[in-house]
Amino acid sequence: MGEIQFIANTDDWKAIKKLKVEANVPPMDIAVFLASVSISFDSKIEQYLKQVNSIKPIDDFLETTTKGIGKTEEDIAKVLKTVNSTNAGKIINACLPEEFSPKDKDMLKALLKTYLTRKAFDKIGFFVDYTKLPLKINK
Repeated sequence: MGEIQFIANTDDWKAIKKLKVEANVPPMDIAVFLASVSISFDSKIEQYLKQVNSIKPIDDFLETTTKGIGKTEEDIAKVLKTVNSTNAGKIINACLPEEFSPKDKDMLKALLKTYLTRKAFDKIGFFVDYTKLPLKINK
């Protein structure tokens, strides 16, 4: 028995999610609860990334490189090739603030690569996370 809790209390984000885990709680209920917490995190990560620096170049890159791509195996391979391309790396590097330390740049680069990858798959309708689940939560 136990409890899973998530509490966010900032100026622009108020969220409380709690689940009491008892012997009779189905594993499905726990999975859905955790997915809802994940969705909350994901939307906030994106919001805060946009506050660090402009990521419009990444969004523009995705608009042009995912146009007309579906979700066949070949299309998925194209998306993977695109997000791992030299051009994608250059776009990500252009989004790094000059004043950041090398350590912070490495962390932001990893976050932006994840953003790029997730958004690229999202653009072609191939979802690899929980953010598109039809859960009743406040995003």
